[in-house]
Amino acid sequence: MKTNELKKIIKSYIDDSVIEQNSKNTIDNKIGAFRRFTEFMGTDKEFDVNTTREYSINLFNKKWMASSVATDMRKIKALIRWMYKQKNIKVDWASLIKLPIIPKTELNLPTAEKAKEIIIAGTTQVKRNRHFKINLEGRDCLLFMLYTGIRVNEALKLEATDFYLENENHEIFKVISKGKGGAKESLPLLPQALEILKRPRVGRHGKYFGVTEEALNAMLSRGCEKLGITKITCHKLRHIFATENARGGMRPYVLKRLMRHSEITTTDEYYINLEMDDLKNELERCFPLSIKERSSEQTFRLIKNSIEQLKISDGQFKTVIVEGQSLSIERLLPV
Repeated sequence: MKTNELKKIIKSYIDDSVIEQNSKNTIDNKIGAFRRFTEFMGTDKEFDVNTTREYSINLFNKKWMASSVATDMRKIKALIRWMYKQKNIKVDWASLIKLPIIPKTELNLPTAEKAKEIIIAGTTQVKRNRHFKINLEGRDCLLFMLYTGIRVNEALKLEATDFYLENENHEIFKVISKGKGGAKESLPLLPQALEILKRPRVGRHGKYFGVTEEALNAMLSRGCEKLGITKITCHKLRHIFATENARGGMRPYVLKRLMRHSEITTTDEYYINLEMDDLKNELERCFPLSIKERSSEQTFRLIKNSIEQLKISDGQFKTVIVEGQSLSIERLLPV
């Protein structure tokens, strides 16, 4: 398949992306990736495995980062799968395209608690401000994403009919998941998310949250600037959701279900961003020799860390003495 024929197919693929309500940023990124690829193909190359491999090498020769190369190549793989479903090609050869290995890096993600502070700071406006209502709507949308881990484009597609709140303690909502062909998947709702749903909505064009992705990212940027910390985007809230649940001890297969990933490796490699302290604490907690040879000071620190994670008020604790140090632990019976 030559370049001109491929360009016509790409146009149909982009049209489908618009119908599926991909965000403007997503569509622009797809267009950019395919433009770069077709320019590389020129008029003499065929659209096949060898050409895509050459394109990948070409990007590395241009000093692209591995993550950026992988991003472009994933879009090409998605296009191939779509072409196979549309019967534009006879064989789905997307699996033959190798993605570069991306070095694991620490993203310096804020905690969920800090992310909530960012959201509040970035959406606080005086009532006389003409953007007051839309900022409150943005706050609710961002907090909902933080409590559920859903993607921003999924949150912005939600409608009132997607929420099922009749069954007490089993409230759910349904989301059109990325890459699922328009099928809806059910997710649980935390009590905090339910509180958000009780508030009045602005609502636009039948959608539950009446905001745009650009506005939400601007609110996060404003919040980070106010607090003097590194900027985060809407998608980073999904990373925070995954990381904080993993840090809290959630079982991997449960987290995979909540993230709606087809492979558990996707959750682990791309969304869980544990820091060195997390690895060290878990190693000290679990390794048999560490447990056997643990000093009183180490035991005290582990208990103290566990208590800090519980975040229960002082009135709900009783005090014990460990090696002469006062320490509060969760109360099991009234004091």
